[in-house]
Amino acid sequence: NDAMAQAVALAKKSTSLKIETGQYYVSPDYRYIETQTETNKRVLDKWRGSQTLMIKSENAEDVLNITGQIQDMGFMMNSLDYQLSPKKYDEVRDSLMETTIKALNDRAKRVATALGKTSVDIVEINIDSNNYSPRPVYARAAKVEMMSISADAMPAPTAESGETSVSMTINARAIIK
Repeated sequence: NDAMAQAVALAKKSTSLKIETGQYYVSPDYRYIETQTETNKRVLDKWRGSQTLMIKSENAEDVLNITGQIQDMGFMMNSLDYQLSPKKYDEVRDSLMETTIKALNDRAKRVATALGKTSVDIVEINIDSNNYSPRPVYARAAKVEMMSISADAMPAPTAESGETSVSMTINARAIIK
């Protein structure tokens, strides 16, 4: 519990990080001892605790740096994931929507021309509302008591982000005159 409190306090020093704890488990750790009757006896050796610390940020470098520092405290990283930030997702979706609506309008005009008509009015437009929930890069760490750590500081993890596909579907109804 003290180690987790120290890790949370360290991570909270950076204003670009969002910190969240979760998955708290405590379980008994048994060992077996030999007895004079040659049967092993199971005895409670200690209690072992585990908890996760989730670190989120739009700044990957900050996540990697703090993760290295927390690993140096004896924590083990469980996972490191990149996801498109909500801000970037909205920017891409808005740009995609504008491009798609322009293409839709151009296509409707071509249809009108092919039909010998001169006027196109878009009367209804539906843009899909997929429930994508973008999140920034995050790392999860869990305290592991049995882990051996050298006296040297733990270097920050190395990570490179990949690509994310963003798509949308637009349907429209037009009146061509």
